[in-house]
Amino acid sequence: MLKDRSSLSQKLANCACDQCLFDDRRTPRTIFEVSVSQQRLDIIIFSQGLHSDLESLLPIRFGGFSETFDCKLFLKHYTALKTHLDKLRSPGYAPKTTQDLIEEWSLLVDGFLGNRSAFRCFGFQELSDSELLDDQLREVFAQQELEYGIEAFDRAYIETDEREKDSDLDSVSPPADEGDSKNPYIEKEKRDCTAMDLMWIRLPVLDYLLETDAGEDTFEKEIRQKERLRKFRSRFIRQYERLRRVAQNPSTTLYQLSGQLPYHRQAWHIAMVTMRRLSRLKPPDPIGILCFLCVSRAVAETADDDRDAYISAFSQDLEQWRQISPAIDEMARLMWGITFEYIPLPQPTDLQHTAMLQLRDSVARLVANANGMFGLGDWNLHNKTDKPGSSLLSPRNVNQALPDMEFSYPQIIAREKEPPDRLICPATSFLQERLQETPAPHHPPNIITLVTSITFALVVYFMLGFAYLSSIMPFAAFETLNSLHSRSSSF
Repeated sequence: MLKDRSSLSQKLANCACDQCLFDDRRTPRTIFEVSVSQQRLDIIIFSQGLHSDLESLLPIRFGGFSETFDCKLFLKHYTALKTHLDKLRSPGYAPKTTQDLIEEWSLLVDGFLGNRSAFRCFGFQELSDSELLDDQLREVFAQQELEYGIEAFDRAYIETDEREKDSDLDSVSPPADEGDSKNPYIEKEKRDCTAMDLMWIRLPVLDYLLETDAGEDTFEKEIRQKERLRKFRSRFIRQYERLRRVAQNPSTTLYQLSGQLPYHRQAWHIAMVTMRRLSRLKPPDPIGILCFLCVSRAVAETADDDRDAYISAFSQDLEQWRQISPAIDEMARLMWGITFEYIPLPQPTDLQHTAMLQLRDSVARLVANANGMFGLGDWNLHNKTDKPGSSLLSPRNVNQALPDMEFSYPQIIAREKEPPDRLICPATSFLQERLQETPAPHHPPNIITLVTSITFALVVYFMLGFAYLSSIMPFAAFETLNSLHSRSSSF
């Protein structure tokens, strides 16, 4: 990784003094280099100050300066490294540390070791459940994986909603509930899906399958997943429209929130913000809880298999949500006919954190179920489950909230199965760019083989035809000469 010195370089470039002209900080310099080979993760530290700090901090042998070292040992000591970085950043830390050394530590700890996207770039897909990680780093990766899955879910819905708004084929209908017939939007969605309704799905999917040489089963699977997304969108809008109708009744407590209920696209955005807040153990807003539950119920109703199990799991999750929002009881009774036998008591302070952990786990279940249902990628393979209601986050060391950090959301694209022999990461931003790159178009090997076989068959066919014509040409010429000779004799 190269240290980003763009702002410093610009400052030095504006000065013409000899000190700035010959300052070695004008150009980026390599702080450390990470390489992968045969499932090994090696690192070379090129910064003398960073190398000395690591040697004095960790009880492990590093070897000589600028020598290859097993980077996996850093993963087991992430907590110690992160704690030391926080001390370096504190104003009262002594002895005083240079800003350059703090930035080098930040690049190693936050930019690489604590960045799940970096390990995805190097081909380590199952690292979040690995014994190589200490408890804090495992929780950091779990949070990043959850936000990664939320982003994938969000993008898929927005893309589907954009296509539906621009298309006249908005005709996929979920089973109509009693009371929906008066809603013109729901009434519009009661038309059956025809072959033309699937054209906007089939054409791009077919192009994709031709490029990736996928089979017919994969094609049908893609069609079903896209169709589920359309059904989920319809169900979410139906749930939200029902919530708005219920909130318009002045006799309900939800009436106080009726002025905060926007259109369905804004409601979706509020639900996604709520999920991201809960992933960081931040309390959600009341309106955010209502929008999230509309999403959760829509996912449960979209399930093709074990739909009753998903509905039951959703009802069980309501028990947790009503602990922090009294409006849930009324919402559940008026919208889904769900009643509860007792009134929840206020949570003691020492149990509020536990409740937030349970709500975060509820978000993780929803994201895993939705992304698996819609084929949105293996965002959390190490925790993915086919059973609704099971826990998805690691149970180890969940007594503390994770630090409030901003993480990137890389594109979900297929990586090579085998990592390259050697990779050098110049910057954290470059890692994200690598994940967002679109693979260059290529011809599938089976298509190339087919074209080659057809060409070879045509060549053989023409060669055999030419050989056949060559064999009969002398006989045909002899017959022609005999015919001419007989005619001349008759004259």
